[in-house]
Amino acid sequence: MTVEWRADDLKEPLTFNGRVTMTKRAFRWAIPLATAACFLASVSTGAAQSSRARQAAAEPEIQAVRAIYQEVMQAVAANRLARRDTTVQCDGDDWGQTVTFRTDAAGRVRLLTWEGGTDDHAETHRFYYDGAGRLRFIFATYGAVNGTLLEERVYYATNGRLLRRLRTQTHGPGYSFVPPTPIWRPAEWLRRLCSGSRGGEGFVPPPVRAPPDGQSALL
Repeated sequence: MTVEWRADDLKEPLTFNGRVTMTKRAFRWAIPLATAACFLASVSTGAAQSSRARQAAAEPEIQAVRAIYQEVMQAVAANRLARRDTTVQCDGDDWGQTVTFRTDAAGRVRLLTWEGGTDDHAETHRFYYDGAGRLRFIFATYGAVNGTLLEERVYYATNGRLLRRLRTQTHGPGYSFVPPTPIWRPAEWLRRLCSGSRGGEGFVPPPVRAPPDGQSALL
């Protein structure tokens, strides 16, 4: 392959084997642009590889959370968890909230279900706890009058660190649902339930700080 520079003028054409392919000015910019494109591609590849590495590192903890979910559901099916239902009607609230606790023999909450909504949507949040009373998983379902259906899954490590959040719209045009708020201490949360706020997008329960590692969520 031969390159022929026909003139010093930057506007003169650059030829390869006698065929004009680009001007010298374009060629001058083509090299840094190509370099930048390669750099951005490498950054994108590196970010994707880093994301996959983080996901792979978290997978054992995700599997542990799934095992806890299965354990709780099996205990519910076998009636090994005591059930307690509470209906809460806050001042100025036209839509009541239903809270269901399921506790083990030691009195620890293993499953908490909150149901609520407004006149244009309904939502159910289920909170799953391990044998030490630590929140490990949230499964929330939402439905709006416009036909939108959405599911959200949130995974937590034993120290409360967020492992993964998956939000999936399964039907409809969309709706601005509020993500579920973690409930670290169920008893304290229930006492403060009516101190939450209700806006146009739904009910936002009052936040409760995460308990120290190993602290159980006793009622």
